[in-house]
Amino acid sequence: MELKIPLISEEDRQKQWDNLKPNDKLISVTTGGWDNDYYFKNHIVIKKTPTGSIRLDNGDLLKSFISRYYIPTIELKEFIEKTRLEAKVLQLLFEVDRNKRKFKANMSYEDALRLLETLTKVNNRIV
Repeated sequence: MELKIPLISEEDRQKQWDNLKPNDKLISVTTGGWDNDYYFKNHIVIKKTPTGSIRLDNGDLLKSFISRYYIPTIELKEFIEKTRLEAKVLQLLFEVDRNKRKFKANMSYEDALRLLETLTKVNNRIV
């Protein structure tokens, strides 16, 4: 699943910036790691300065939206959930590889058939 951060227009970002007030929430999205994994942190707007800058709870002073800060929208929340789901699936596949004996011992025949069907579908999309 190729995930991309939902984009909004510059005009909408400016409107959101102008409407920010204390106790509003922002999410910072950063990438890193081997596969450019996404990392999310929630922040709260502490105050808006007279010049229009915003002070966050982590001490950052923003003069405008920079690319890593986003207002939590439905699309962004869906993106975060999909990203976390993808990470969980990959973590489980890694754990299965590490504990093959326990995995085989605890799997039922019906579960094996469903897993085979699902993995076959995913693998066919790759090829």
